[in-house]
Amino acid sequence: MKTNIPGKMQDFSAVKPGDVFSYFAEGAQHWGTLARVEGGEMAAISFTEPIQKGLPTPCVHDLPRFQNRSVFVIEGAEARAVWPQTFQDGSPQPPDGVGALIVAEKFTVVRVRGLQGLWDIAVTNGHAQTAKVHPGSLTIPKWEIGFVQDGVFKQIVEFPRPSTQKVRVPSMAR
Repeated sequence: MKTNIPGKMQDFSAVKPGDVFSYFAEGAQHWGTLARVEGGEMAAISFTEPIQKGLPTPCVHDLPRFQNRSVFVIEGAEARAVWPQTFQDGSPQPPDGVGALIVAEKFTVVRVRGLQGLWDIAVTNGHAQTAKVHPGSLTIPKWEIGFVQDGVFKQIVEFPRPSTQKVRVPSMAR
């Protein structure tokens, strides 16, 4: 039997900033990434699991909850706008914009919530900075994360995420 899954199981300690991975918590499948915050520390970002009930995702989780566990890292994960799309001029003022994709000349970030405030996380390399206004940018309020398999984009998760939305598990069958 041939298996064609674009990724692999690995220990969380081997995950690199910017990698998109799947994990299980509270009996449900979730999706996340690893970020490098100001000062060089790492932070786990969940796209689907809130840090507290009622709070929006994506959000920052404590790193120790991921240590000593395996995750499934998706190879070739990408973020893209969902069409048709209406862009917004500029970037949202903190504390707004959780879950928005913000595109500037030299970077693209997603705004996430943490217990200590908001962060802007670069989608290409996981670099994180305190959320701020980004002059000369635009905001993409509706976007998705997924991967291309056999020439077709397979969606993993879409934003904004209604609080009642179930996580989609893309079909990996050929």
